This record gives sequence, C-alpha cells and structure tokens, in this order.
Amino acid sequence: MNLAVKTTIEKQLSRIDEMSASPLILFRGVPLEEMNKEQLIKVVTYCVKQFDALSERHRMAMHSIIGR
Repeated sequence: MNLAVKTTIEKQLSRIDEMSASPLILFRGVPLEEMNKEQLIKVVTYCVKQFDALSERHRMAMHSIIGR
C-alpha cells in the first residue's frame, strides 16, 4: 500500500471517536496491516466517499466565490 494512502487512511481512522456514527468505528485502533481484505475495502471505500464529498463541497464553494 502506498505510504501516502496509508497515512491518509490512518488519519481518517484516528479522527473517529466513540460517539461517531461512522461505520469505521469498528476499525478504530486496528492497524491496517492486521486488517483482512474485506475490512480494507470497507475502510478505503468509506475514505474515498468522504474525500469525494469534501471535493464536491469545495468545488461548489469555489463556484459560488467566482460567481459561476
């Protein structure tokens, strides 16, 4: 796994607290190296969806700033 991807995923997991509704709460504190393939797929899919949502909000904000 690419080090940058691993670091990003680990940061995402570290931000989850016990009160979180995130499906990743089950994986909090579990090293990526110890996860099986299905667990890794769930974690990476969730992180990608979060990134896509953030990117979309950023894009919409930029459009409103520049008036398009």
